[in-house]
Amino acid sequence: MTSKTIRSVDERVFRDLKSEAAKKGIPVGKAVNEPVRRGVAESRRRHTHKRSLLEMRLSDWGEGTENASTEIDEVLYGRST
Repeated sequence: MTSKTIRSVDERVFRDLKSEAAKKGIPVGKAVNEPVRRGVAESRRRHTHKRSLLEMRLSDWGEGTENASTEIDEVLYGRST
């Protein structure tokens, strides 16, 4: 492994990380590696995974948006469905 310098780490976050590493008896670098690996893997998964419509979560855009899809179709296609 190599040594790296990371700038602009929040001081409180670093203190907490250092404290947690000490409690577990592991070096700070090792305490950083696993969550960073998971974050990178999750980011890659999100960007490479093709989602189907069935996997999408429904969102409530709030009151007054019940006809948003129809209104968007009218603007985009000049017609309603």
